Amino acid sequence: FCSTWPIPQGHSTVEGGATVYQAYGNKTTCAIQGFISQYSTITPLYNAMLALNYLLLVKFGVNDDEMRRKYEPFMIFVPFIFALSFAVTGLVYDMYGPIGFWCWLKTDEKTSWQPYVFLLIPVWCVIMFVTVAMIMVYQKVRKQEDRMTRYSLPGSQISRSISKEVATQAIWYLAPFYLAWIPITVFSAGKATGSIQAYLSTKGSTEKFIWSLWIVTFVPLQGFLNFLVYLRPRFLKWRKAKSKEKARRIASQTNATGSSSAVETYTTNAEIPPSVEMSN
Repeated sequence: FCSTWPIPQGHSTVEGGATVYQAYGNKTTCAIQGFISQYSTITPLYNAMLALNYLLLVKFGVNDDEMRRKYEPFMIFVPFIFALSFAVTGLVYDMYGPIGFWCWLKTDEKTSWQPYVFLLIPVWCVIMFVTVAMIMVYQKVRKQEDRMTRYSLPGSQISRSISKEVATQAIWYLAPFYLAWIPITVFSAGKATGSIQAYLSTKGSTEKFIWSLWIVTFVPLQGFLNFLVYLRPRFLKWRKAKSKEKARRIASQTNATGSSSAVETYTTNAEIPPSVEMSN
């Protein structure tokens, strides 16, 4: 959200180059933004814990009571401690500084390892773990469907809808990871090697704008995208319920219309009783 505001005023992307646009901060504000940026790695870590939760429930059959006693404390506190430790380390050792779009780990020839240790390696370990976990969950559900097919009556068909939905949800779950972290990985690796500095100093580059816009859009939005993915099954359930309700309402109206037409037809075609004819 703050973007370039916390960057020290008058800072330039390269030696003797143009100053950073709307940089109104100082060293303190830059350090604060760097701390928050580093601490934000807690987001993918908690995503990994959520994937671990799915894996334990579906693949290994861990019940709710065992989950609360043995695993939930680990899932809650480990990401918090890990992210906070790295963020505080950067603050204590004065590792934060402007890197172009915002303040984060400043690097030079001696500190080019920092983005790898503090971000790239942990995040990509998380992404690989989540990917493998989702595959294992899907395989478990698919095996259960295969087992149902094996013991079903001859000629009957077992729907694959559950495994298909699990696979679809897993893809949606992984998408924010790759959308957010592939570009920032390229950026961080380029910053560590120094190649990104020359890239950022290029003026009038359409590629630069698109690439930069992608990073500043999807990295901060990863949590929101995860929230939408979390709501997706509930939205689909709500939409399915609405569709069924609409179908029942249409069927009810059709039946009511049909009954009314039948009564009207019967009344029109009914014979006049003999007593009425005699009275006339």
